[in-house]
Amino acid sequence: MVSWVWYGFDMRYMKGWLIIAALVGVVFASATLAASSEKEVTLYIAGLENNLYDHREQYYFDMIRLAARKSGLTVHLKHRLMPELRENRAILELQKGTIDIYWMATNTERERSLRPIRMPLYKGLIGWRVMLVSEGKTDIFTKLKSLEEIKKLVAGQGHDWPDSDILEANGYTVHRSSSWSGLFELVNLRRVDYFPRSAVEIQTELAIFPSLKLEIEPSVVFQYPMPYYLFLNKSNEDLAVALENGFYKAVDDGDFDLIFYRYFGKHLKSLNLSKRQKIQLINPALPPKTPLNKKNLWFGSGA
Repeated sequence: MVSWVWYGFDMRYMKGWLIIAALVGVVFASATLAASSEKEVTLYIAGLENNLYDHREQYYFDMIRLAARKSGLTVHLKHRLMPELRENRAILELQKGTIDIYWMATNTERERSLRPIRMPLYKGLIGWRVMLVSEGKTDIFTKLKSLEEIKKLVAGQGHDWPDSDILEANGYTVHRSSSWSGLFELVNLRRVDYFPRSAVEIQTELAIFPSLKLEIEPSVVFQYPMPYYLFLNKSNEDLAVALENGFYKAVDDGDFDLIFYRYFGKHLKSLNLSKRQKIQLINPALPPKTPLNKKNLWFGSGA
């Protein structure tokens, strides 16, 4: 039998090699397509039918997309519309899988029931609290002579906020309300003395309620360690790790700060936080895994 040899290759084996090469090509193409599809993820977010806070939602969307991009993921964010969503309800919806991701302040209980992505989205500034007061009461703190007098004033807070627990644990008087928007009305009507709001929230919130006679108290800031995280269902560990790694890359290359200061830089500058009297509070429910030692994650190099 005559054997054809092409540059040293026996043509009797060519057909077999071609079949093997074709099969390898099919497998490789399938694997490539699978890997490509694995890099796309759709996440359902709670969408409120009447959302006064859509400016903050856009910030979270930008940060989620940033972390995903740094991890090599393409993320598609979709709403599941709900009439209202308090934080306790958000936790239940995450546990049920109705929504995939949500943002809120952390505490030990929330980290037990959900998977936190331990990147403080606001660089710890949720724990820098400036006071919203009714018009004409901006001297409410300066005329008091002691911390004990301040503690007797009534602070308005959400009924399920970790901040309410922190204030009470530090001896402050708190009026809890189930209505976020209703708290602004309570200040306006002087049914509470002040409403502590974070340094990244207060000015935007003031603009949301132009008809109310409210002002920002100019001299005091409460400060306590309060990370504000993204949370996932505990079963979504792979995505949590990917987003967490993506965030750390964004911090290292400066892209995290680029987005953060684009949203909040002007507001922070106008509040003059460094010139205010800082009243330090403890956070007894601060989880032990809070990355306080990673100074580049926090505003002012501290929590």
